[in-house]
Order: sequence, then structure tokens, then C-alpha cells
Amino acid sequence: MANFCLDKTTVTHQLNHLEKDGYIRREISKEDGRCRVLYLTDKAEAIYPVVHSAWCEFTDHLLEGLSDEEKKQLDILTAKLAENARNFVYKEKQS
Repeated sequence: MANFCLDKTTVTHQLNHLEKDGYIRREISKEDGRCRVLYLTDKAEAIYPVVHSAWCEFTDHLLEGLSDEEKKQLDILTAKLAENARNFVYKEKQS
């Protein structure tokens, strides 16, 4: 599973747009009142198959011509790049 180094403000801003546009709803967690749980709305559920199909088609196009071994190597290298990015951002925040 990929880890992303995302700024809280950016994530909040994007979630606000998704909520305003009717694609998600937020509820307070029953287990932990400090947390919010996100749910897809019927509007989002309705477009999910189209979005998912387009994403899969795009991904297939990007990986076209790569062997299974090359795809594994790509996953490993991408994970290393993501870790380097996280370390860089963490280091910058500590400065």
C-alpha cells in the first residue's frame, strides 16, 4: 500500500470541496470523538465505476510493455522514492 506525504491543510481543503459538492459526508467517530469518518454519498457511489474504470485503463496504459519483474521493481523503487520524500519533508519541518 502506498503512503503519501500530504499536508493536512491540503487534505482538509480537498475534503471540504468533496463535501460541498456532495461526494462525501463526515461523521464523528463513535469510537473516538476526536476523529471523523468519511463516507461516500450516493452521488459518489454512482460515478465510482466510471472513475475506477478510467483509472484502471490509465494505469494499464502506463504499465504497458513492462514485465512482471519490472512492475515489481517499479513498486520497490516507488516505495523508496516515497520514503525519501517523507524523510525530506520531516527533516524540513524539523529545521
